[in-house]
Amino acid sequence: MLTTHFVPAPRRPIVSQLAGLGVRAWITWRHKRAQRKTVRILSGLDCRTLKDIGVVPGEIESIVYGSPRDRARPYRDDWQVRGGL
Repeated sequence: MLTTHFVPAPRRPIVSQLAGLGVRAWITWRHKRAQRKTVRILSGLDCRTLKDIGVVPGEIESIVYGSPRDRARPYRDDWQVRGGL
């Protein structure tokens, strides 16, 4: 006769859980920092340059902080800045 037994999945050690929490916190901090930097950079551009890239000065924060589904171009936090900004 064949019987089945329930075997619970092994739990991750607390150290592993804390490490995962730390990594998620660091990723969130890095993303927020990139957003603030993007707003600062775009706000420093003149209206003509913003117009060239298709942005109106009043929509800078909406582009950076808004929902990606509401935009034609999604925000990417992995772009690189050249220079000291």
